[in-house]
Amino acid sequence: MENVCVEEPQQPPQQQRPLKMTYISEGALIRRINRKLKSLGTDEALRKFRGLRRCFLGDFYLQNVNRNSIMRDHVDIEKLGRELGVLAEAEHLVPNTETKEAQSA
Repeated sequence: MENVCVEEPQQPPQQQRPLKMTYISEGALIRRINRKLKSLGTDEALRKFRGLRRCFLGDFYLQNVNRNSIMRDHVDIEKLGRELGVLAEAEHLVPNTETKEAQSA
């Protein structure tokens, strides 16, 4: 008896489904970043500036919690989240409603 090799018909390559865009809140991203910074063993924490003079530090800044000093100002949290690997490709920040209202007025 001969061994007959039966070829299965080739199926077209599966198309990758587009990633479903997911929105996460600012607070959730800040918590993710701070957990990651802590797990890396750094003394830094991401802080949100709550004063009136945001022009000095921006909305977010990195603080060395042991020295109580500013390590980085004007931090883009979405970019930092992607650099640290805590924000997936399909995740985005919820659009800021305050900015939209200010632009429409």
